[in-house]
Amino acid sequence: MCVSGLLNLEDATKMIAGRARVIRDNWGTEKGAMIAVEADIGEVMSILSISNDMLSEEKPATVACFNGPKTFTLAGSV
Repeated sequence: MCVSGLLNLEDATKMIAGRARVIRDNWGTEKGAMIAVEADIGEVMSILSISNDMLSEEKPATVACFNGPKTFTLAGSV
């Protein structure tokens, strides 16, 4: 957002520091994991459904970010 000119450097730094505090203070013991994938959304949702069914005792993995038409960030338990 700073590089695009939407935020100035000072505001971007405040936002980053604020997000880091929220994560530090509220995350809990499960650190989780993230992975970037490139695929059709249908494939991604199908794989998530299958893996979440297989690992029903874990918190479900989800799409954390929709980065583009075929690029996603997934998040879940380790």
